[in-house]
Amino acid sequence: MKADFLVDHSRPMELRMGYISEGIYHYRTFNGGEQGNEEFIPGLKAGDNREIMVAVAGYLAESDEQSLVFLPDKDSTRRIAMRLYYEIDLPPAQKAIDELKLLEDTNSRDALLETLEGGIAFHNADLNMV
Repeated sequence: MKADFLVDHSRPMELRMGYISEGIYHYRTFNGGEQGNEEFIPGLKAGDNREIMVAVAGYLAESDEQSLVFLPDKDSTRRIAMRLYYEIDLPPAQKAIDELKLLEDTNSRDALLETLEGGIAFHNADLNMV
């Protein structure tokens, strides 16, 4: 085959990677590498990382922004997802709910169905495809 090997490390949608300190978001863009600071949540002070994470996810949701939260283990993903489910008012993720109902019953599936009712999802490796 006489084809050129193509590698593309850019993202189709710009991603800002960074951290939040004292309510300021310090970031770098993935594609362009630009750096910046943005007041994110006025008055947010240092404290429990999980409390800050929940506050940031809630702020983003209220601003119609999506977020991904990475956690170290299954238990943490479920606990934080349930907390966000109870604290953030989002519409149900109906398409995901309909598709998930077709999968085999598992504890993760049932918990995910519950959080999806509040527009919150989590991912663990123990969901089986049918």
